[in-house]
Amino acid sequence: MKTLNLKSVFCLFVCIFMLSCKTNLSDDQINPKQGYKNARAGLEEKEYLKKSFAISLAKSLKESKMFREILKSEALKQFDEDYDVLYNFIKNKTLENNVKVKDLILKNMDNRAKIKDIERLLPTLTIFVPSLPMESFSASKWNVETQIPKVAIRSFTSNDIPVIDSELNESVIPAKYIPGFPVVVVKENIRLISKNHIDYNRTNTNRILKDSDGGEYKFIDNCFDKEFKKNKRIALFGTLNSKIVDAYTIFQNTDNWHRDHIYYGLSLSSSSGPFNYDFEERITSFKFVNGNAYSVIADQTEDPQLLGSIDNTSQTAFWTSGSFVFKFKALINAKNGVGAEVSNFYYASPVDIFEIQYQAYQVGYVTFYAPINVVPKEVNPNISIFKWNLYEYSTSIKISVEEIDSQETQTTTFQNSATFAANFDASGTINKVGLKFGSSFQQSQNITSQIVTTLGSDILGDCIVNFADNVITGTGSIFGINYYNLQEYGSAYKITVEPIKVQ
Repeated sequence: MKTLNLKSVFCLFVCIFMLSCKTNLSDDQINPKQGYKNARAGLEEKEYLKKSFAISLAKSLKESKMFREILKSEALKQFDEDYDVLYNFIKNKTLENNVKVKDLILKNMDNRAKIKDIERLLPTLTIFVPSLPMESFSASKWNVETQIPKVAIRSFTSNDIPVIDSELNESVIPAKYIPGFPVVVVKENIRLISKNHIDYNRTNTNRILKDSDGGEYKFIDNCFDKEFKKNKRIALFGTLNSKIVDAYTIFQNTDNWHRDHIYYGLSLSSSSGPFNYDFEERITSFKFVNGNAYSVIADQTEDPQLLGSIDNTSQTAFWTSGSFVFKFKALINAKNGVGAEVSNFYYASPVDIFEIQYQAYQVGYVTFYAPINVVPKEVNPNISIFKWNLYEYSTSIKISVEEIDSQETQTTTFQNSATFAANFDASGTINKVGLKFGSSFQQSQNITSQIVTTLGSDILGDCIVNFADNVITGTGSIFGINYYNLQEYGSAYKITVEPIKVQ
């Protein structure tokens, strides 16, 4: 452990002070001396209800070993590709003495009317089981016989994390620290939406999940649906297809287009050919340029958050959320005058996209951890975009990346000018005639497009990918191993976009 400087010592003192200042809560003391309706007027309603639920949950976890078993079992299923347990999915499960989960929660809640508001206003209320540093606690390591977790609350109004134990003592963990003891987190789920959500019928997912009361839910994207992905083939993309390598070799030291060979079979000696449907464009890698990226993508209180320095006190706890959710959007202009936006979601835990180094701290008998260094790592999302047929689509596409912080969206309509290749023979089989634009002039056309932006999310930037861009930009060698350099796009982040053989 490195030697602490004065500022670090001061921060530890503050942490010890805050942890020692425990308040024994009753449910009414969330807003003292006010009735339930008045309290809701004085606090943001969802925050109030989450805290009420957390208090009841803390008591319930102590009282029922079967409840702890259910939470562990359901978390390990990772139905949304994280260790999340949706309350509405387990509320009617049976515990000891034929008591249901909902009955146990109600018994430990002072006002039975609250549960109706919780189910109405927080349909995606979730109990998350975090994986804490150094294997100190996780769903797989949870010993339900002996470990009664404390309950943390993922707040939208504070970066510090309130924690309630089974005796209803409330402590506050400063945002820069991560607990090293059993704890579960009450939060809202952003990976699926309920039927009353405005975007429920707009999602590109079809599978409907139902709770035991008939409530309906959909995932915002199939990438979060574990059952959907079980039946899908995952394409391997670690090695380059020979046709991509051939395109690099054939057109080396020329200004011809690699994709002319990949999609149309064109070469220096063959200048006409039909479209090859065997390939499609995919985003094959994603990486932030530097470690400071976490300060951009983790600016909301519900985000995973990493610290660049133990002395930085303005950060948010990342352990209360399982992973970041990224949205990759490709704007594709077509000759029919319509611009289509192809959106795909991708999730990555902090340890997927950053190399994290932790430092341990003892506060009394309790262990905490703090990240002290963050280095970006490359991930391979393998996101499908489209099959780039120049007879139908323009010669360039725009790719945008967002980090998603909420479920609220806004749709914007605009016009832009797009360029199309005109060198096609459509008299029979549609052939591309000539390399690049051939002897024809390219055509420009105004396109009407709609884009969907997630409100409150972090816009990470746009990049333009051209059909004419080289897929391979050169070669290199390290330790006697030869490799190809691939075209990269982006500034704050880097992505590679490659034609991948899919059939």
